[in-house]
Amino acid sequence: WIGDGAVAGEARAGPTPGMPALLFNNHDGCGDMLVRLGAVELQVVNTLTNAFFAAAGGAILSRASHPETKCNGVLLLVVAWFSSTYHATSSWGGFLLDIGAMALWASHLLVSCQSACCAL
Repeated sequence: WIGDGAVAGEARAGPTPGMPALLFNNHDGCGDMLVRLGAVELQVVNTLTNAFFAAAGGAILSRASHPETKCNGVLLLVVAWFSSTYHATSSWGGFLLDIGAMALWASHLLVSCQSACCAL
Protein backbone atom coordinates (compact mmCIF):
# COMPACT_ATOMS: atom_id res chain seq x y z
CA TRP A 1 0.00 0.00 0.00
CA ILE A 2 1.44 3.34 -1.01
CA GLY A 3 1.98 5.90 1.70
CA ASP A 4 2.54 3.55 4.66
CA GLY A 5 6.10 4.75 5.20
CA ALA A 6 7.70 1.47 4.12
CA VAL A 7 10.87 1.35 2.07
CA ALA A 8 10.81 -0.26 -1.39
CA GLY A 9 11.39 -3.99 -1.18
CA GLU A 10 11.06 -4.05 2.61
CA ALA A 11 9.28 -6.84 4.43
CA ARG A 12 6.31 -5.82 6.51
CA ALA A 13 3.98 -7.84 8.64
CA GLY A 14 0.36 -8.40 7.68
CA PRO A 15 -2.49 -6.98 9.79
CA THR A 16 -3.76 -10.22 11.35
CA PRO A 17 -2.68 -11.49 14.77
CA GLY A 18 -0.61 -14.63 15.07
CA MET A 19 2.08 -15.48 12.57
CA PRO A 20 2.59 -12.43 10.32
CA ALA A 21 2.65 -12.62 6.54
CA LEU A 22 5.80 -10.88 5.35
CA LEU A 23 4.71 -8.88 2.33
CA PHE A 24 7.09 -7.82 -0.43
CA ASN A 25 6.40 -4.11 -0.70
CA ASN A 26 7.73 -2.51 -3.88
CA HIS A 27 5.32 0.45 -3.70
CA ASP A 28 3.61 -0.25 -7.01
CA GLY A 29 1.94 -3.64 -6.56
CA CYS A 30 3.72 -4.72 -9.76
CA GLY A 31 1.61 -2.18 -11.62
CA ASP A 32 -1.62 -3.99 -10.75
CA MET A 33 -4.86 -3.49 -8.82
CA LEU A 34 -4.36 -4.63 -5.22
CA VAL A 35 -7.13 -6.33 -3.26
CA ARG A 36 -6.52 -6.75 0.47
CA LEU A 37 -7.54 -10.25 1.64
CA GLY A 38 -6.70 -10.53 5.30
CA ALA A 39 -2.93 -10.67 5.65
CA VAL A 40 -2.23 -10.82 1.90
CA GLU A 41 -2.53 -8.47 -1.06
CA LEU A 42 -3.89 -10.03 -4.24
CA GLN A 43 -2.58 -8.62 -7.53
CA VAL A 44 -5.64 -9.38 -9.65
CA VAL A 45 -4.44 -9.12 -13.26
CA ASN A 46 -0.93 -10.50 -12.62
CA THR A 47 -2.41 -13.54 -10.89
CA LEU A 48 -4.89 -14.22 -13.70
CA THR A 49 -2.32 -13.81 -16.51
CA ASN A 50 -0.35 -16.75 -15.14
CA ALA A 51 -3.01 -18.90 -16.79
CA PHE A 52 -1.21 -18.11 -20.07
CA PHE A 53 2.04 -19.62 -18.73
CA ALA A 54 0.06 -22.68 -17.63
CA ALA A 55 -1.66 -22.97 -21.03
CA ALA A 56 1.66 -22.66 -22.88
CA GLY A 57 3.32 -25.19 -20.58
CA GLY A 58 0.45 -27.63 -20.95
CA ALA A 59 0.40 -27.26 -24.74
CA ILE A 60 4.15 -27.83 -24.99
CA LEU A 61 4.04 -30.79 -22.62
CA SER A 62 1.16 -32.47 -24.47
CA ARG A 63 2.81 -32.11 -27.91
CA ALA A 64 6.48 -32.61 -27.06
CA SER A 65 8.40 -35.74 -27.94
CA HIS A 66 11.92 -34.68 -26.95
CA PRO A 67 12.79 -34.81 -23.22
CA GLU A 68 14.21 -31.26 -23.18
CA THR A 69 11.02 -29.93 -24.74
CA LYS A 70 8.90 -31.80 -22.20
CA CYS A 71 11.05 -30.34 -19.44
CA ASN A 72 10.38 -26.87 -20.88
CA GLY A 73 6.63 -27.49 -20.62
CA VAL A 74 6.94 -28.70 -17.02
CA LEU A 75 9.05 -25.69 -16.08
CA LEU A 76 6.49 -23.32 -17.60
CA LEU A 77 3.84 -24.97 -15.43
CA VAL A 78 6.10 -24.45 -12.41
CA VAL A 79 6.57 -20.78 -13.36
CA ALA A 80 2.78 -20.39 -13.66
CA TRP A 81 2.17 -21.99 -10.25
CA PHE A 82 4.91 -20.14 -8.35
CA SER A 83 4.28 -16.81 -10.04
CA SER A 84 0.59 -17.14 -9.16
CA THR A 85 1.61 -17.82 -5.58
CA TYR A 86 3.57 -14.59 -5.45
CA HIS A 87 1.03 -12.38 -7.22
CA ALA A 88 -1.88 -13.82 -5.23
CA THR A 89 -0.20 -13.12 -1.88
CA SER A 90 2.48 -10.43 -2.45
CA SER A 91 4.52 -12.40 0.09
CA TRP A 92 8.30 -12.63 0.37
CA GLY A 93 8.11 -16.42 0.14
CA GLY A 94 6.04 -16.18 -3.03
CA PHE A 95 8.46 -13.63 -4.45
CA LEU A 96 11.39 -16.00 -3.90
CA LEU A 97 9.46 -18.90 -5.48
CA ASP A 98 8.55 -16.72 -8.47
CA ILE A 99 12.11 -15.50 -9.07
CA GLY A 100 13.54 -18.99 -8.50
CA ALA A 101 11.16 -20.62 -10.97
CA MET A 102 11.88 -18.02 -13.65
CA ALA A 103 15.65 -18.39 -13.11
CA LEU A 104 15.37 -22.18 -13.36
CA TRP A 105 13.33 -21.94 -16.59
CA ALA A 106 15.78 -19.40 -18.09
CA SER A 107 18.72 -21.63 -17.17
CA HIS A 108 17.01 -24.59 -18.82
CA LEU A 109 16.47 -22.54 -21.98
CA LEU A 110 20.14 -21.54 -22.08
CA VAL A 111 21.30 -25.14 -21.63
CA SER A 112 18.81 -26.31 -24.29
CA CYS A 113 20.11 -23.70 -26.74
CA GLN A 114 23.69 -24.70 -26.01
CA SER A 115 22.80 -28.37 -26.60
CA ALA A 116 21.10 -27.49 -29.88
CA CYS A 117 24.13 -25.48 -31.04
CA CYS A 118 26.48 -28.35 -30.20
CA ALA A 119 24.27 -30.75 -32.17
CA LEU A 120 24.59 -28.64 -35.34
